[in-house]
Amino acid sequence: MIHTVNLNNLRNAEYLQFGKDAGALLSDADATALGINKPNTNFKSSIASIETAFKTEQSSPLSAKLAELDFLRDNAFLGIWYIAEGYLLHFEAAVIAQAQIVKKNLVTYGRDTIKISYPAETASINSMVNDWENKPDLTAAIAALHLTDWKVGLKQINTDFETTYTERTKNEGDAAAINPVKTLRLPSVKLWEKLATTINAQYILNDEDAVMGPKYLSLINNINALVDTYKNILTLRQAKNKKASTTTTTAISTPPTTNG
Repeated sequence: MIHTVNLNNLRNAEYLQFGKDAGALLSDADATALGINKPNTNFKSSIASIETAFKTEQSSPLSAKLAELDFLRDNAFLGIWYIAEGYLLHFEAAVIAQAQIVKKNLVTYGRDTIKISYPAETASINSMVNDWENKPDLTAAIAALHLTDWKVGLKQINTDFETTYTERTKNEGDAAAINPVKTLRLPSVKLWEKLATTINAQYILNDEDAVMGPKYLSLINNINALVDTYKNILTLRQAKNKKASTTTTTAISTPPTTNG
């Protein structure tokens, strides 16, 4: 069976390279004979679209600024999400009740808010912040959980993003023609999962076939070697980030020593 990997955690350049590497392996196989032609074609098409969008984003002077602002607002959104979840474990029932109000609102918009298209995410965050500022129960809950600064920060970053995005649109023409990598990745990952599922299913159906069985097994082994390479990249990065976080926490929490 094909190994699983959280492709959403790969950086854009890494995901694009994964898609191209996987495409090369699939090109060496007879997709039609293996019964995977349609999902294979769909996945490769999604990677081609991502490559075009990636090159466009890299060439635009405002794209780097948009990517940075998007990163910041995603982190702010996740920070609020995790803080609300943390307060759900609070020892005071009143605090838990406030956390439930905020978490219910966040769930309404969904955690995938940070994965949708630029304009859609901007609109969702605007609507979310509007809820927090105009619905009394949410306004009180945000204040009770000490999330006011987070809200102000998220709102400002989102406003800066919207302004920059509008500027890029004016510079580059019709907004519909601007198809950021972020918009394309989520459906592309789903296409990969469908392709992997199809390959696994075909292997199960044909594993005893003296001719086709070895072909499926060879393809699966090659794909697994590729998947494991990218899983290692994510594992090493996670370990590095955890070490950096631990070092920072230790540095902050360790009291200064005194002499004498």
